Amino acid sequence: MRKTSLKKYETTPEDVGMFFRQLYQGGVVNKENQDEILRFLSKTAFEEWMPAGLANDIRVAHKIGKDIGTFSDAGIIFAQKPFVLVIMSKNAKEKEAQEILPKITKAVWEFENK
Repeated sequence: MRKTSLKKYETTPEDVGMFFRQLYQGGVVNKENQDEILRFLSKTAFEEWMPAGLANDIRVAHKIGKDIGTFSDAGIIFAQKPFVLVIMSKNAKEKEAQEILPKITKAVWEFENK
């Protein structure tokens, strides 16, 4: 994650996507911890963005980010062929994010599952 700074609270979609890909592939922690982390990231209190764009039976292990004008959601969508999706915004309104993040997720889901 070369373009991520915890000190400056900055990251990129590429870095976040790489993290979730590595987490899924077992490159971050051992299998036991991987399963626990993915369980914690599924069915969270924040299901109104990416998961809202999908059917209820589709598992999403994700993490949201929210700050003034910045709304993000990223994670693993467990399709028949699981994939990582990262959506990040800047200079946005929360109401806009609430509307568009599920729509983006649905569009990507439909593309990935043709």
